[in-house]
Amino acid sequence: MPWIAELLEPVMILLNAIPRVILAPLSVFWFGIGLGSQVALSFLLVWVLTFFAVYSGIKEVDKRLVERVRTLGGGHWTVLRKVYLPSVTSWVTSKLRVAVGFAFTGAVVGEFVASSRGLGYLLAFVLLLFTLTGALERRLLHWRYR
Repeated sequence: MPWIAELLEPVMILLNAIPRVILAPLSVFWFGIGLGSQVALSFLLVWVLTFFAVYSGIKEVDKRLVERVRTLGGGHWTVLRKVYLPSVTSWVTSKLRVAVGFAFTGAVVGEFVASSRGLGYLLAFVLLLFTLTGALERRLLHWRYR
């Protein structure tokens, strides 16, 4: 399905090129003042980063490895589970902490634009997310930490 990548890549590059400051007032305009605009802004910032992590993980898979797995009798699901999924998992978990930072940035910018609660609870939440993403990374990529 390379046509999906060809379709989505230019859109994601354009979304990534848009200054983050411009997205905050737009999210408030589209979703109103409150949690909805902050979640939407955070989601958009994280979505672009996650897309490029998954895209890179898929592109970086060695085609010879795929051919070898298929030669040894591996079907579509085996190639997906044993070759592509570990590659994508590695790329996504490496970007996970950056994604948490982007989500926090989106929430803070959304809070600045349309303040409803304050920033103190966001800091505690981000510390919790960093801890959880570190634990998730160690669990999913346990082979790297041995």
